[in-house]
Amino acid sequence: MASPSKPKSATAAAASAAGEEEELKDVSFLRMFVVYFFLPMVLLAMMGVAIRWFEIQPSSLSSQEYLKTKQAQKEAFLQQAREELEEQRKTTTPEKKKRTGRQAEEASRKKSQSRTATTMMKPDLVQKEKQIAAARNNYKNHPDNALFAWQLAELLLQKGMSAHASGGERMEAVKAYESAISLTKVDRQRLQKAGKPTNVRLDGGVSNSLNEEIILDHATKSMDGQLCAMQVSLGQLFHSLMSFESAVEVYTQCLEEVDENYMEALFQRASSLLKIGKLKQAGSDYSRILMLHKNLSLLGGDLKLIYSGLTTVLRDNEENVPGGWGPLLQVVREMYAQVNEQLASWTNSNDPQQTRSQISLIEELKELHFVMFSYYDLKTKNTEEAWKHLKEANRMKQSISQPYDRAFMEQRSRNIRDIFVPTFWPKGIGSELQTPIFIIGFDSYGSTLLEKILNNHPSISGIGSGYSVFGNQINAIRDAIVEASTTVGGNVREVVNDLAQDVVTGMMDRWAFLHNTTEKCQEPPLRLVDTLLANYNSVGFIHMLFPKALILHLVRNPMDVLFSSHHQQDYPRGGSSLDHTGDFESLSHMYKLYRDMMDHWNKVLPGRIHHIRYEDMIQNMPGMTRALVDVTGLEQDETMWESKKNSFDNDLTQAWTNYESQLQPLMKLVGEQLHYEQKTTLPVS
Repeated sequence: MASPSKPKSATAAAASAAGEEEELKDVSFLRMFVVYFFLPMVLLAMMGVAIRWFEIQPSSLSSQEYLKTKQAQKEAFLQQAREELEEQRKTTTPEKKKRTGRQAEEASRKKSQSRTATTMMKPDLVQKEKQIAAARNNYKNHPDNALFAWQLAELLLQKGMSAHASGGERMEAVKAYESAISLTKVDRQRLQKAGKPTNVRLDGGVSNSLNEEIILDHATKSMDGQLCAMQVSLGQLFHSLMSFESAVEVYTQCLEEVDENYMEALFQRASSLLKIGKLKQAGSDYSRILMLHKNLSLLGGDLKLIYSGLTTVLRDNEENVPGGWGPLLQVVREMYAQVNEQLASWTNSNDPQQTRSQISLIEELKELHFVMFSYYDLKTKNTEEAWKHLKEANRMKQSISQPYDRAFMEQRSRNIRDIFVPTFWPKGIGSELQTPIFIIGFDSYGSTLLEKILNNHPSISGIGSGYSVFGNQINAIRDAIVEASTTVGGNVREVVNDLAQDVVTGMMDRWAFLHNTTEKCQEPPLRLVDTLLANYNSVGFIHMLFPKALILHLVRNPMDVLFSSHHQQDYPRGGSSLDHTGDFESLSHMYKLYRDMMDHWNKVLPGRIHHIRYEDMIQNMPGMTRALVDVTGLEQDETMWESKKNSFDNDLTQAWTNYESQLQPLMKLVGEQLHYEQKTTLPVS
């Protein structure tokens, strides 16, 4: 029988009551803050983002129908947001029924999720869900039909590429593709054993090369064409999941078993090889594509990625590519003349088809200028010519990208700083989990090296550079906290713990998927690394969910990081959908907001973030490695100390000094923040 509890002393009872009252005050303050300040700000910010998204979409600029309905879409969204805000406010009125306990909290959360899914889901996504349901049914009833398996996989892939698919749906797509490929291989082997050709198309024609079938519909392709198309699609799915080794393996099957010159597979394999650092092999694939350059037009929009990928390989080491810069320059000069001639010949900007083609050509021209910048910057050291091409490349990028909105970004940053004040975080709320390690910063250069150092520890694993389970769930995290905080009887502590567990589960699922193709860890890791650097805006929520998780801030010389951003070919990722890299005003403004945000976190959460200077990291790799392991709380592993500095680490620091005169306007705009005195806070020995 359980022993009776001892009566509390008057002092203990008073202390307990005071503690409970203080905790209730903390939670009440959070609710009040969310209802009257945070929620309106969030919804207004969402309205602003959506309006800008409706207004400026490069892929939609050419659509006359879109231009006619733009205003109606904006008004509909505004009305929806107003109704959403009013409904949330009603949750605090006396007329609302009082609901308590876990059951009410779950009902409220499900209602919120259902409402959000219903109001925010686009019509095309609703239609896609119906198509997926029908495809699932067909595949279930005909599991031996390769076409049904392929159709399901394709629909899931399309949804996955648009960031709407769940992890389970992506895995379902992988299995469907694998089934379709396996069934097609059986059919292909049956034809081969019967002495029949496998390169005969539906129209009866014979394909001498799979490149002849790139633009054909799947059903009209030959058996060979269908097989390789499935393998390329599966590889693309693996690539999107950052399982690059698996992607390479699938592309290689197509190239070795069917057609070694299939350009789509060569290009995709080179892209995946690039991601895992196998630059020489990537260079070989890119070179083979250039040898087939008379057929390059078949690759369409992928051309610009070939230019940028091959440039990356050449920047690392010219010997990675047979003939060095020569073959690429020959193709670039030919294409440069062709693209300019086509752009000059088009004058009817009201033609949607022509406008789409112009945007594609401008994208290609942008990449050509970036190639020439890299060539003059690295090969000839002609900084004057290099700068001309860089300036033109950025001008092209700005002409087709969503413009940077200074006022909107300032308001967003101000909202975050106003919301997350020292009294925001209630006591006793937050998970005890220390699994995630968050790497944050302004620019991605250097984060890969930091992640690699951590990844060398047997109990630490990355989940893909730039991939963030937390970042992908940030909106759902925010909404769930708001819901629990504004619902009578809502249990904020329990909701936060559940959300934290969901993030860790997602990270573990992600690791488990990647682990299928790696032998690094035999047991699940104790720490998982999130490298979405733009999470510097989300430190407040990270701390709320994971008060004991490690947050590493990568600091670099301001001009190094700014110049690196200014000549990056890719568009910004994670921080916003607005391009801030193409001009000095936007770049300096975004950098200042980043610095202000980091100053804010240091002020309201002193000591919470561990700062690492990139320069310190490359100068003392063994010492930094030991310090990093110490701060994770894991045991030291001497094999980590053998990490070598990559050749590019020192080469690209201070690279901006070659363009100091051209960068003077940027330096003036950055002003006093041109100097960043933040020191490494880890005890490096």
